[in-house]
Amino acid sequence: MQVIFQFAGDPEFYIVRGCHATVMPPMTCPHCGQVGCLLPHGYYSRSITAAHKAGVLHLLIRRFFCWATGRTVSMLPNFAQPYRLVRNSTVQKFFSGECMEIDVIRWTPLLARYLRRFTSWFPVLLEITVEHSGPSPPMPEHIWRFFVATWGELPAATLHLVRVFRITAFGRYCCHQAPKNQLRRNETGQSL
Repeated sequence: MQVIFQFAGDPEFYIVRGCHATVMPPMTCPHCGQVGCLLPHGYYSRSITAAHKAGVLHLLIRRFFCWATGRTVSMLPNFAQPYRLVRNSTVQKFFSGECMEIDVIRWTPLLARYLRRFTSWFPVLLEITVEHSGPSPPMPEHIWRFFVATWGELPAATLHLVRVFRITAFGRYCCHQAPKNQLRRNETGQSL
């Protein structure tokens, strides 16, 4: 399972300062709900776009192992978007119309695909979150402004959407879904 966590810096700071080594596990395991059952389980590498130079950065994502379920939990900083190469700040700029920034220009074709995915997913996102987002969907040209007004900037919105609804601005992914035994407990009304 993947958990998004609040990180105050950017990817460069995360890498240079070795912040991956200081990432703590969630208080409770997202798989079983127990406290204190997550043990360090190494890292995996992922890429993210560089801000002021060409190419990508490679960062380490902290993983933990739940000894109660035998499953792992990875901790993704909120400057990164799940399953997306381009960092959230660059996606935010492009979606907001800031197309003359060097990091946006460099990734424009990929960002255009991101925008198409976001736009096609938005009706589903709105349906899932309807009681939290307001009465009527916006016109297509105002979707991004509506998104930011409702959930905030992309890093904060991703953190919220994954925590509350187990979705992102681009889709629903298995890594954010509750284990089947938790889903069954939720349906019967028992607490986690």
